[in-house]
Amino acid sequence: MSLFNRKKQQEAYADPSLRIIRRNIRGDAMSGIILLIATFVALLVANSDLHHLYEKFLHLPIAINVGDFHLHHEMHAWINDGLMVVFFLLVTLEIKRESMIGVLSSPKKAMLPVIAAIGGMVVPVLIFILFNRDPNVDQAWAIPMATDIAFSLGILSLLGDRVPLELKVFLTAFAIADDLGAVLVIVFFYSSAINLTYLALALAAVGLLVLANKLNVRLVFPYILVGFLVWYFMMESGVHSTIAGVLVGLTIPMKSHITTADFFTKMRTSFRIFLTEENKANKKHENIMTKNQLSCLDNISSDSRHVLGPLQNLEHGLHNFSAFVVLPLFAFANTGVRLVGNADLKLTFFPFLIMIALVIGKTLGIFSFSMVAKKLKIVEFPKALTPKALLGMGILGGIGFTMSLFIAMLSFPKGPSLDLAKMGILGGSFVAGTLGYFYLKLFVFKKKKRA
Repeated sequence: MSLFNRKKQQEAYADPSLRIIRRNIRGDAMSGIILLIATFVALLVANSDLHHLYEKFLHLPIAINVGDFHLHHEMHAWINDGLMVVFFLLVTLEIKRESMIGVLSSPKKAMLPVIAAIGGMVVPVLIFILFNRDPNVDQAWAIPMATDIAFSLGILSLLGDRVPLELKVFLTAFAIADDLGAVLVIVFFYSSAINLTYLALALAAVGLLVLANKLNVRLVFPYILVGFLVWYFMMESGVHSTIAGVLVGLTIPMKSHITTADFFTKMRTSFRIFLTEENKANKKHENIMTKNQLSCLDNISSDSRHVLGPLQNLEHGLHNFSAFVVLPLFAFANTGVRLVGNADLKLTFFPFLIMIALVIGKTLGIFSFSMVAKKLKIVEFPKALTPKALLGMGILGGIGFTMSLFIAMLSFPKGPSLDLAKMGILGGSFVAGTLGYFYLKLFVFKKKKRA
C-alpha cells in the first residue's frame, strides 16, 4: 500500500460519521452471528430430551409487585411484549436519526433505499396473496415483507474487506426503511380489540413526552420513566405493547445540551489547563494526576456526554443491549420449533410459500424496483452498487427473521400454524443467507488471481 493510499485510508477512518457507521455495522454483524447461535441452540434443545426444560423456561412466571400494583407474566411474554419494546425503541431512534442526519436525511439520499424497501415489501406480499390457497393462513400475508439487519450484515461481514462500505450502508438503509414499513403494518393490521380508556391514557403519556421535548428537557430518565407508563397503558389497550417503543422513540429529542462549537471551545480550554499542569507539576510518576488535572478530566467527560443529544445518547446506550441481549433472547424463545415427536405438525404448502416469498419475492422486488427507478432517473446509484451487487443485496434482503417471526406471532396463536410459519421463516432466511453469500463471493467479490 502506498503512503498516499494509507494516508487517505487514515483520513477516512478519522471521519466521525464513517467511524459511527463502521462501528454500528460491526456490532450488527456480530449480533447476527450470535442470533444464529441462539437459533441453533433453541432448535437443538427443543428437539432433544431437554425440550421440557425449554418449555419450563418459556413458562417461567415473573412478577413485579409494588404496593397495589401487580404485573405478572410468563418469561415468553416478558421477552416478546417487554424486552422487544427496547428493540422497537432502538429501531425508531435509528430511523429518526437517519431521517435527520443520515442516509435518509434528504430526498436524494433516501430515494434509492426507500424504493428498494418498497419493492422488497410489495412483491413478497403479492406473491403470498396470489399463491396462497389456504384461507386459514390469510392473516400471514405480511410475514415475508421484512429484512433482518443483523443477519444480513452478519452474512455480508463473512466476505471481509472486499465489501465496499457503500454497499453496507445501502443494505442498512433499505433494511431500516423496511423496518418502518413493518412497524406501520403492525400498527394498522395487527392490533386486537381496542380499550379506548387505556389507549387515551397511553396517548396522554405520549403527550407529556412531546411537551417535555418542546420544553427542551434533555435528560433521558424522564422519557424512560414516562415511557414505562406508555408501555403499560398500550399493553392494556389492545394495541401491541411494542408500539410504545415506537411512540416513545419519536419523542426523544435530538438536540444536545451544548453545541459542537461550544464543545470544541471547552475541550481546548480543558486540554490547555491539563497540559499546563503537566508541565509545571514536575511529577515523579506520570500516571498520577493533580487536582486540576482531575477536574479537567471530569469536565471533558461531562462535556463529551452533553454534546451528544438524548437521542444519540440513548441509541448508543441501547445498541449493545438490544443486539446482544434482547435479540438473542427473542431468537432463543421463539425459534425452538419442535420437529421431532410433534404429531400435530403436518407439512403443507404454507411454509414453502413463505420461503418463496422471502427468497424470490424480496430479490425480485428490491432489484426490479431499484433498476426501474434508475432507468427513470429518479435515483442515482453509488459507484459500488453495480447490477450484480444489487442482485446480491436483494438476495440478502430475503433474510426475514426478527420482524418476520414477530409478525408470525401476531398472526397466529401457539400451535401448528405458528410452527409452520416459523419453519418457513427459518428455511427462507437460511436459503437467502446461503445463496446470497455464495453468489456475492463467486460473482461479485471474487478474489483477484495473483500474477
